[in-house]
Amino acid sequence: MAAILDACSRKVVGYAISRTIDTNLALAALQSALATRHPPAGRIFHADRGGQYASEVYRRTLTEAGLRGSMSSVGNPHHNDQAGSFMKTLRVEYIYAGDYETFQDIAQRLPRFIE
Repeated sequence: MAAILDACSRKVVGYAISRTIDTNLALAALQSALATRHPPAGRIFHADRGGQYASEVYRRTLTEAGLRGSMSSVGNPHHNDQAGSFMKTLRVEYIYAGDYETFQDIAQRLPRFIE
């Protein structure tokens, strides 16, 4: 899962799920956030240093949307604490506690947790 959070409200404003963690997953989450929020040009978009967020196509999509990309400093895991906290809560309170048998089970029920 890739999730995009509003840093002020901590609300999930875009997300996507996939069987693989790659650029397509990150792009799907970004496009979801852009479609729901329509952020004004110049907003800062922060991500960790994952390769999917550093890819040329991802960075170009940010630029085309008028967003300013930002990444965590090397060796500083605290720059992305809000996203890390959300993902931990998702795993502990929803994924581990759920009785999921297939990827489809999670895909169908995940929106309830997020919304």
